[in-house]
Amino acid sequence: MKTKIGMIGYFASGKSKSGGQEAKTCAIAEELNKDFGAAEVKKVDTLNWKRHPVKLFLQLVDLACNCKNVIMLPAHKSVKVFTPILVFLKRITGVTIHYAVVGGWLPTMTNADERLKRLLKKVDYIYVETSSMADALQEQGFDNIVRFPNFKHIVPIDTDELFKAKYTEPYRLCFFARVTKEKGLEDAVDAVLSVNKKYGRMVYQLDVYGPVQGGQEEWFEQLKRKFSDCVKYRGFVEPEESVETLRDYFGMIFPTHYKTEGVPGTIIDAYAAGVPVVTARWDNCGDVIDEGVTGFGYELGNVDQLTECLNDIALNPERFISMKLNCVKKASEFMPEKIMEIMLRNLS
Repeated sequence: MKTKIGMIGYFASGKSKSGGQEAKTCAIAEELNKDFGAAEVKKVDTLNWKRHPVKLFLQLVDLACNCKNVIMLPAHKSVKVFTPILVFLKRITGVTIHYAVVGGWLPTMTNADERLKRLLKKVDYIYVETSSMADALQEQGFDNIVRFPNFKHIVPIDTDELFKAKYTEPYRLCFFARVTKEKGLEDAVDAVLSVNKKYGRMVYQLDVYGPVQGGQEEWFEQLKRKFSDCVKYRGFVEPEESVETLRDYFGMIFPTHYKTEGVPGTIIDAYAAGVPVVTARWDNCGDVIDEGVTGFGYELGNVDQLTECLNDIALNPERFISMKLNCVKKASEFMPEKIMEIMLRNLS
């Protein structure tokens, strides 16, 4: 008898779940275990799969032959490997293929790669995080797109706790993501330093959380020389500790340089903690940030606009503080019980 579900994705077994890929893969698996039982969810971890490609191929064959549904969560490069294999196996075994996309990059890739586009149109269901992604793929002729926002297993803060903290200068801001050039940390540091210099006092304090990306340690060490007393590196926080860590912050800065972010997990963390967000406007930003309600946006990569935004907030902090309740309400849109219903309907 066939197992209900097979999953192939980056479970990062034995490692901290510090990235969006492994966080989403594990979150979906956890929900499926709850609904069907662990015995009905067979998992294949793609950690270091390039070192063992034959093993991976045999594992894909096993999933396709012995599971009714296969859910894949490949990263950018892996999608070009997993998709043709699974589409071929689907023709032989009749397995139903589900592709849960992590991030917002897929429409750009399929627009540039006709072969991949043709193959993905043969997948039964493609779950994308935002409505703008869904629209872009449907414009390319896809008819198998399902909107499936990112979600996290976290408990939002009690709204009664929201305003117990006192928000006065220096206003505490946080950066809560992988520490990389591409996530725009240096923009946040420069903007905070600029505002503080303008007023001749510490208007803002910035705390940096997150693992340093491999290969960027030297860059980060150089960046830390700028930090002064108003910027501190606080290290890595385990995912289950995110709300407790963030709950007393005035705001979060999300200065990403990636245009193709989907629904960033760090913003879900911020909402659950009642923390408004100042963010670079990536392509799908409007699906996540309600401008003037849960945060403010600025042109991606424009440090001057980020600085101006922080300056405006400093002149009227009460407006920013008033957004905290909106953030907790917004967090309810990204809770697993609500989101997983979308996928469960298709797991026959």
